[in-house]
Amino acid sequence: GIIILLASTFAGVYFLRMNQVFRIGANPTFTPKDIRISNLSDTSATISWITEGIATNFINWGETQGSLTKIEKESNTDQKFFTHSITLTGLKENTTYYYKINSEGSNYDNNGLPWQFTTGSRVFVNQTSNPISGSVITASGEPVKRALVYVTVDGYILSTLTSDSGNFILQLGSARSSDLGSLAQINKAKTLLNVSVQTENGGSASAQIFPQSANPIPPLIIGQVQDYRS
Repeated sequence: GIIILLASTFAGVYFLRMNQVFRIGANPTFTPKDIRISNLSDTSATISWITEGIATNFINWGETQGSLTKIEKESNTDQKFFTHSITLTGLKENTTYYYKINSEGSNYDNNGLPWQFTTGSRVFVNQTSNPISGSVITASGEPVKRALVYVTVDGYILSTLTSDSGNFILQLGSARSSDLGSLAQINKAKTLLNVSVQTENGGSASAQIFPQSANPIPPLIIGQVQDYRS
């Protein structure tokens, strides 16, 4: 009877600890959501996502699925954020890379496999400045800092984060064709830009606009869908 009692006690403690570990590792608050690849070129790529809770994140990455030995931190001081964006640089052209996201100490992948992306060919970069700029605000007019801003041009995605004052700027001249083999052909009066915003706590905004009116874009208001094509 004493042996059975002791065995039951140890088993209970063990499974309780295992359950706690599982709950910490699978905490949905820190699970990366809406993971996107943007600013993809022959030498760099931006990976962005959001978490429900404020978390320290970094990326393990490499050229093979089984050797993700490189680490890219979001913050050298391990700051915690809701919106996350990490740019990998020094990449090789026409090369597939693999990565996992570490969020608040737990690794996350694509159902047991690393996520992946493939860089494009080397192309001549247009030095002509073609900026897209704007700001993100709440319905009451307050600036939204560190909001993820995406601009989609014929399937290619540009991204950036807003500053502490809620402002952002992107270079449309770096946008590429859908196959990444050339720069995108931009007609300032006809090429449609789809702009979307993500903030902490699930806030969002979107707008459609032509490049000739996108510097600056009228303020993007959280909770609103705006059409500036006219």
